[in-house]
Amino acid sequence: NFLVSFKTMEINEPESLSGNGWYWNGYYTYLLLREGSDAKSLEAKFPQLIDKNMGVNNKKWKIGYEYFLQPFTSIHLNSHLRYEIEPTSSPTYVIIFGSIGLMVLLLACINYINLSTAFSADRFKDVGVRKVMGAARSQLVGQYLSESWLLVMASLAIAFLWIELSSPLFESLTDKPVIGLYDPMTLVSLGLISTIVGLASGLYPAALLSSFRPSQILKGTFRLQATGAWLRKGLVVFQYSITIILVIGILVVQMQFRFIQSKDLGYDQHQLLTLGVNGSQEVKNGYTSFAQELVSTSLATGVTRSSSMITGGLSNSVAEMEDATGKKINATVYRVGVDYDYLDVHRMRLLAGRFLSAAFPSDSSRGFIVNESLTKTFRYTNPADAVGKAFRFGGNAGEIVGVIKDFHYNSLQFKVDPTCMFLLRGNFSRITLRLEGSPHESIAKISELWKKHFPNSVMDFDFSEDALASQYRSEQRFSKVFVIFSGISLAIASLGLFALVSFSVQGRTKEIGIRKVLGASISQILGMLSKEFLLLVLVASVLAVPLGYYAMQQWLNGFAYRMDINPFLSLVAVLFVLVIAWLTVSIRSIVAAKANPVDALRSE
Repeated sequence: NFLVSFKTMEINEPESLSGNGWYWNGYYTYLLLREGSDAKSLEAKFPQLIDKNMGVNNKKWKIGYEYFLQPFTSIHLNSHLRYEIEPTSSPTYVIIFGSIGLMVLLLACINYINLSTAFSADRFKDVGVRKVMGAARSQLVGQYLSESWLLVMASLAIAFLWIELSSPLFESLTDKPVIGLYDPMTLVSLGLISTIVGLASGLYPAALLSSFRPSQILKGTFRLQATGAWLRKGLVVFQYSITIILVIGILVVQMQFRFIQSKDLGYDQHQLLTLGVNGSQEVKNGYTSFAQELVSTSLATGVTRSSSMITGGLSNSVAEMEDATGKKINATVYRVGVDYDYLDVHRMRLLAGRFLSAAFPSDSSRGFIVNESLTKTFRYTNPADAVGKAFRFGGNAGEIVGVIKDFHYNSLQFKVDPTCMFLLRGNFSRITLRLEGSPHESIAKISELWKKHFPNSVMDFDFSEDALASQYRSEQRFSKVFVIFSGISLAIASLGLFALVSFSVQGRTKEIGIRKVLGASISQILGMLSKEFLLLVLVASVLAVPLGYYAMQQWLNGFAYRMDINPFLSLVAVLFVLVIAWLTVSIRSIVAAKANPVDALRSE
């Protein structure tokens, strides 16, 4: 893409000054407002401008046009226009990643609570001695909250170090540099968040530990209450619910990308190389000899010209045609100017009629090729019925000579719109080659040939497959970050479950020893300990599957062409998380089951 003044545009495209030029939307127009100017006041004058320059044709064609201003800084996140200069993102993704980040932080807090309470028995006597020596409960609470806060602040310091070390990885993952990290407001915000996290996660363990009665602790008769056990189990259910939702998200996102990659685009995108003309008169004048040499040297099996690249979107205008009932109607139709070889080079499928051909001289001014979506717009159930019909587009009258299968010139987020093709009438902006050999090996030879024919013009090229991939760059980044967050969530949830199992084993040490003395096998003890914890994961799956299904269905609604969510995906997600949970439980349970029962029963 190139940025030029509008005066340059007028020189290279004189037709832009004509009445039809007001309907051109194949380029981006940027305005620099004067200091102190009001954008809303300027927008208010647009209807009068449209009526002055487009009013007659708008009434004639029964259409409406609207111009509006778009702040440059709002394009990346807030633009929902179809043909932005590059694929944009969405505030939805910011909200999703922010929410996932908060959930992972919440999981870490829950994990700290579980670990602190699960291993609180190690501090029983310490609390008992302190209380006997006169320590007040507020002092104990303050001590444990301070420990929690210091732990979080130490983690924050490590996080800064980790960000510095992993910034290249972060930048390659997100295509964004790490900026503003040491901004005063950012540092204050992180310090405040860390303080809240430290105090919130340490509050329950501090209150629990400080509530112990010293007489029971020192006698060894103190036991944690059942209400605390239910809280810990509830926290584990919450952790695994979030994890299962994220795993469902991973599977759906990956399946949607696989669907996109396998979708028939209506043309063969492999081996296609597009060269940009960029307004060079040298290229326009020397195209014929350049194309002939490309084919004669076997660098390409076909060469064609067009007014735009097949990926990234087309411009549009208004078409008039009789529908299947004989009534004349108008519709917005997208367009691309082509030459005779265009459909063959792109290997598009003809549904009815014929391609544009030099054997029919009238095709140069009156022939139109339309896609099947256009025939449906004008209510023709059979594409062949549209062949031969009178067709007026952008002030040019002609007839439809052929109908082709729909082809996707935009991402699958958008439906295929009514589209027409017609022979180039002068200017062209793209040269497309169907390469014979390896695309990347051919580039060097094509570059030499380009310099030979066009020594004063820069060779600007793009592979169709790369252009298609760029349309989904935002979704690919979304997928990668989603996988990382899900992995972190699963690791944290597994640590929380490990803590809960450890706490259970600690309280049932003597029971396990007695069962072993009475002949219980390791597998029986493993089953006894794992049964209740795997049940927690199943409860989490019951809560998470409907939420995960709903969330991913909303994400898929952003695509006009999308996969159907198979219930089997939810089952796979649950089984995957269940296996990880079972391994987590088994590791701790097997250690307990293999312990010598004499050590557990010695005090008896």
